[in-house]
Amino acid sequence: MAPRVHKGKIGDVSSPKDGDKSAEESLLVLLHALDKLPVNLQALQMCNIGKSVNHLRTHKNLEIQKKARNLADTWKKRVEA
Repeated sequence: MAPRVHKGKIGDVSSPKDGDKSAEESLLVLLHALDKLPVNLQALQMCNIGKSVNHLRTHKNLEIQKKARNLADTWKKRVEA
């Protein structure tokens, strides 16, 4: 009798969806970190991070969309103040 092969071991990326999940988790961590930084208009203009965050407002993951929208709104309020 042949031994059974178990797929999906811990640490194995068995499908592109697993990679997507990991990338999405990384995006959420990065968005959370960006929210903690003292961002001003000069910083936003210098590194174009606002454009990247704005692009994430249409991400397929609803949690990423929400976090990106909140971050963009926070930055907008800081710039207007």
